Amino acid sequence: MKINVETSTYEMVRFEGPNPGGVADIVYQEREGSKYFFGARDQNLYVWDLSTYTVQKISVKNLPEVRIAYRSAYIDQSGNLYVSSNKGGVYQIINYTTSDPRAVFLLDSVLLLVIMTESAVQ
Repeated sequence: MKINVETSTYEMVRFEGPNPGGVADIVYQEREGSKYFFGARDQNLYVWDLSTYTVQKISVKNLPEVRIAYRSAYIDQSGNLYVSSNKGGVYQIINYTTSDPRAVFLLDSVLLLVIMTESAVQ
């Protein structure tokens, strides 16, 4: 759905391509004048091209082989893509702008929560 917050109007936007059903979170990024959304589900990265209204499904090496919904997707200031699973694990998706991305396990999600909580207490 495309929402115009200034006019309080919306329109349905249809995308062509594989169904990204079950993707729990997406992140927005502009690259070389084009606009995209990125989100992950299971071992796949979904890429929404907002200029062509297409969705692409790309297999990502090294993401867990069990059915997992990634509850967070984010891009840092350097343009690195990360996804986090509620079942445990933060992964960086390397080469996510190519047809051959791979995931690198960074740390367990629960560990990150403990570190953040301890820092907040101090």
